[in-house]
Amino acid sequence: MRRPRDSDLLKGDGNFMGETEKQREYGAKQGERYDAVKQGESDLWKRGGTVDDMTISKSEYGQKIGERYETRRPQDSDLLRGDGSFLSETEKQREYGQKTGERYDTIKHGESELWKREGTLDDVTPKSQKIQMF
Repeated sequence: MRRPRDSDLLKGDGNFMGETEKQREYGAKQGERYDAVKQGESDLWKRGGTVDDMTISKSEYGQKIGERYETRRPQDSDLLRGDGSFLSETEKQREYGQKTGERYDTIKHGESELWKREGTLDDVTPKSQKIQMF
């Protein structure tokens, strides 16, 4: 039986490149550009005179004092205070209050003879008779 040997693949030969193939191909490079030209200050932007800071819509539709009616403050009313007199009867009570109606005199009849008992009352029922037999 043979013993396996250690591979020198992971150890390497000591040379180590700090850059991959992709970094070499696609890395940062100096591009070709034209020199930047700075233009001088234009006369267009120089102020010559006064500048009006109001826009047209502000000047046409701005705040103005409108026409208004004269304000009137309401005065206190003595309606709730009253003059001191108080009616204890309302209009509805006067119209629909208690009145004596037109009626016939009531006639009270004497006792009826129908409800008076004559003799004895038999209070035994057929069911109670059966219960008493047992």
